[in-house]
Amino acid sequence: MASESGCAAVVVETNVRSATAESVHWEEFHGAALAAVALALQGLLGRCLIAASDQYGRLPPLGSHPLLDHLWSTEGLEIVHDGAEATRTDKVERHLAASPLVWENLGVCWLSRPAHNCGICEKCLRTMAAFDMTGSLRHCRTLPTVLDLDRLRTATLRSEGAMESMRSLAEDAVARGRRDIAEAADHAHRSAAQRLYLGAGR
Repeated sequence: MASESGCAAVVVETNVRSATAESVHWEEFHGAALAAVALALQGLLGRCLIAASDQYGRLPPLGSHPLLDHLWSTEGLEIVHDGAEATRTDKVERHLAASPLVWENLGVCWLSRPAHNCGICEKCLRTMAAFDMTGSLRHCRTLPTVLDLDRLRTATLRSEGAMESMRSLAEDAVARGRRDIAEAADHAHRSAAQRLYLGAGR
C-alpha cells in the first residue's frame, strides 16, 4: 500500500502489549503506546497523527484522547489527535469508500491473523455497516460483501469502548435513514449493557 500510494513504509515491532497485558488494559494506555513508537522515530518524523476513536460530542475516558495525545509532543515532534470531528461512517465515506487500494487491502479485525478479517466479530461488522451505509460494501474484497444484520444484532461486545462504538453506529444509522442497521446495532448495544449491569450487580 505504501508503494502504491507513494509513501515510505517504516515497520516497527514492539512488545508493549505483551509486556503490559497483565497489569493494564490496552484501551487505558494505547495513546501513550502509539506516541512512544512515534517518539522512537523522532528525527525521521516531524508530525504524527493518532486516529480518534470517538467524536468530540462523546468522549469517554480512554487511553487516546484529544486532551491527552498532544501532550506527548516534543520540540521536534508534533503529535496530533486526529479526526474527532467525524463519525466512523463519515471517515469511511470521506477517505475509504471510493478507494480501490482500500478495497483490496483493508484490515480491521483483531481476532484473525494479520492482514485478514474474520467478517463476524463486532469490529468487522461495524466496519461492514459503515461501508454498507456509504454504498461501497459490495466493492470491498477483504470483508463479506453482504451485511448480516442478525450477526450485528447478536454481536458480542467485550468492552465499554466496543459498546460506545456500537451506540455511535446506531445513532449514525438513524441519521442516515438506515433503520435496519440502527435497530440491529441498538439491540447489540442494549444487550451488552444489560449483561454489564447484571454482572456488576452480582
